[in-house]
Amino acid sequence: MSPATPIKRTIIAGLVFTIVGCVSVADRLDARANVNRIKIQNEVLACKSGELFRCFTAGKRYERYYHYPGIERNREKSDELYAFGCERGAALSCAHLGLSLRHRGPSHSRMDEEDRRIVKRHRTSALQFLTKACNIGTANWSCLHVGRMYEEGNIALEKNMTEAAKYYSIACPEVESACKRLSKLIAKYGVTSNTTVRQQ
Repeated sequence: MSPATPIKRTIIAGLVFTIVGCVSVADRLDARANVNRIKIQNEVLACKSGELFRCFTAGKRYERYYHYPGIERNREKSDELYAFGCERGAALSCAHLGLSLRHRGPSHSRMDEEDRRIVKRHRTSALQFLTKACNIGTANWSCLHVGRMYEEGNIALEKNMTEAAKYYSIACPEVESACKRLSKLIAKYGVTSNTTVRQQ
């Protein structure tokens, strides 16, 4: 058998390097997945032991699983952890549970009665959790979302510009977009406006 030419040796070396590289990447991903699984187990235990910030971090891992290899999406566990923290006064848990519920359920225009019932329940709960987060006072961006819900209205909530302005003013100046929305409402309805615009 003739000895390998320099070109053949280069090709073989390249293939070996590629295979070793792929194995190395796979090993790193497996290691990262194992780390994430251990982290979330520890965070859940810490949450239940009273470290309420861990309720938020663990809930977020279950909700935004695509950022965390090794974690499978589990909305039920995410809701449970957020609710556990929220019930004990953790604003971030309240806010993220509210945001999750706000965007949950069918969004198409031709909903049947069951769809409407589900969406209405989610939107009502979303407003409650976001308002609680806002009132706690350590997650002012949640006040922005409460304001938006009142400004935009939905299946469970009539538009109310007075309430929208109220919550925008709480979020402003910490949340710049709340200041901008508040300015627009003042320009359109007036500072002392009690206008309630019904959902069409």
